Amino acid sequence: MSVLILAVAALLTANVCIAGDPYLEVLDRLGRLNSLPRLSADLKARIVASLPKEGEVKTLTAMQRKKLEAVAPVLQTHGREADYLLKVVQARQARLAIYARSVVLITDTALRLLSTAELQALVGHEIGHQYVWDEFEEARKKGDHARLRQLELLCDGVAILTLHRIGSPVSALISGLQALTNSNQMNGIEVDTRSHPTLGQRAQFARQIIPAITGSCHDASTTCKLCCFGTRSNDPCCAHEK
Repeated sequence: MSVLILAVAALLTANVCIAGDPYLEVLDRLGRLNSLPRLSADLKARIVASLPKEGEVKTLTAMQRKKLEAVAPVLQTHGREADYLLKVVQARQARLAIYARSVVLITDTALRLLSTAELQALVGHEIGHQYVWDEFEEARKKGDHARLRQLELLCDGVAILTLHRIGSPVSALISGLQALTNSNQMNGIEVDTRSHPTLGQRAQFARQIIPAITGSCHDASTTCKLCCFGTRSNDPCCAHEK
C-alpha cells in the first residue's frame, strides 16, 4: 500500500475539524490516491533529451547546492529519488513547476529567496501533482479552474505530510508560497491565479489538517499512521503500520 494512502486514510478517520465541504472533498480525494508509477530508463532519457538547452543555470553557489541537496529526503519519502531530476532555470519569476512527470524546474529567483525547508515544501507540492497527473491535465484542457484549485489543495496536503515525515516545519509550505507571491508582486510579474486557491484559502486548509498530522504518535492508532508517513521511521509504533 502506498505510504501516502496509509497516512491520509488515518486523516480521514481521525476526529479532525475541517471547515467547509471543499476541504472534506480534498481530504476524501487524498485518501483515494494510487501509488506513484515508476518511470522506465528509456522514458527518463527521452524526457531529459527533450529539455531545452538554453536557460539552465549550471553555476550554483555553495548555498544553492546545499539547498538542492536538502531535497533528497523529500524524494526518498515518496520512493522516487531515482526518478526525479531537479533543474535550475533562469527567470525573473519566482516559481517551481513539474515537467513531464519527472523534472522539477526551479527558477534561480525562487532558489535564491526560499529557505531550505520552504524549498522542500514546494518540491513536495510539485511531487503531489504526480499523484493526480491525468486528472490535472484533463481539468487543464477543459479549463475547469474549480477542479484545478481543488487539486492544488490536494498537492498542498501531500507537501504538508511530507514535511512532517522528514522532520521539517510544516509551516514552511505557506511561508514559501508567501515568499514566491511577494517576490512576483514586487517585480511586477502578473501570474494567472485562476487555477490556484488564494493564499488565504491555502493557509486555512493547512491550519485545518496540521493538528492531525503533528499529533502525538502514541495518542491513537489513526494519528500513529500519520506519524509513520514514509518508509524509514524507526519508531516502534510504526512497525504496526507497515
